[in-house]
Amino acid sequence: MNYLAHLALSGGIEEVLAGNIIEDFITGRIEHPRNAFLTEELIVGVKLHRLIDTFTDTNENVTNCKRLFYDSIGKYAGIVVDIFFDHFLIKNWSQFYETSLNDFCKNVYEVLPRYRTFYPKPLVKVVDSMVSHQWLTHYEYEWGLTRAMQSVNIKIGIDNHLNEALPTFWTNYAYLNQQFLLFYPELKSMCENFIQTSIFADEK
Repeated sequence: MNYLAHLALSGGIEEVLAGNIIEDFITGRIEHPRNAFLTEELIVGVKLHRLIDTFTDTNENVTNCKRLFYDSIGKYAGIVVDIFFDHFLIKNWSQFYETSLNDFCKNVYEVLPRYRTFYPKPLVKVVDSMVSHQWLTHYEYEWGLTRAMQSVNIKIGIDNHLNEALPTFWTNYAYLNQQFLLFYPELKSMCENFIQTSIFADEK
């Protein structure tokens, strides 16, 4: 899953939300001394991110979607499915959350900068760009998806290769949306249970 989904699945808890995006810059064991700067709730966010990735990578519905893109982009199919699933989360947002997408994103843009002292420099740049350009909802639009593909192309060093997935995406739009709607409720439930167990268990 991409940024929007990871943030949405953080249970509305600020430090979990921040930890969820920090994970991309955490290597190896969370318990390693180099990660001693993490608070307990930031660690929950890091663990949640890894749980989301593991569940997504092994989910049958996600695998069904990846198969559609193997012919055009091969091993990068998982990357584009992550991006496309953020698109479908935007389109189906009200089915899963009572808070409007605009209000959720506004809150994210306010929360994330508060934790910049925990962020490595590359993540500071990502968060600053996310907030200043408000790009969490850009994947709703064709131009946003195209720009995302171009950005990842540059990041992984290939020439417009991922853009070849877009025709397949639009041709199979209904099927991909269906697979997302089968997948996301399971993922959401798993994340809610993990957060409840990790943070609120002692309150019972």
